[in-house]
Amino acid sequence: MAQTANPIRVTPIDGWGFMETTDGKLASPFEALITESHVDFDVIFGWRGLVISPQHKYCGLTFEMTPRHTTWSNTVVINIKKDDTWAFSGMADTEGLECDWL
Repeated sequence: MAQTANPIRVTPIDGWGFMETTDGKLASPFEALITESHVDFDVIFGWRGLVISPQHKYCGLTFEMTPRHTTWSNTVVINIKKDDTWAFSGMADTEGLECDWL
């Protein structure tokens, strides 16, 4: 199921399970487009999308994310894909993202 064409804002946070393989540093906030919503990841539903902020270290990379809590809080677990590995895996706060299945 596709989501809207409006970008969301994603702010990676330094939390439990944080991993960054591009330069080892927590990324600055970025804009992203949701390309799929309500994606079944076997245990929980989530989103797939694309980072669109120009000149951002993740620009053009795809991601998968799921709600962090069982009550919607705008905090997600996000995995940003780079080649055959993850560029970032951890938590992020979002603005403009909606979750209608929790």
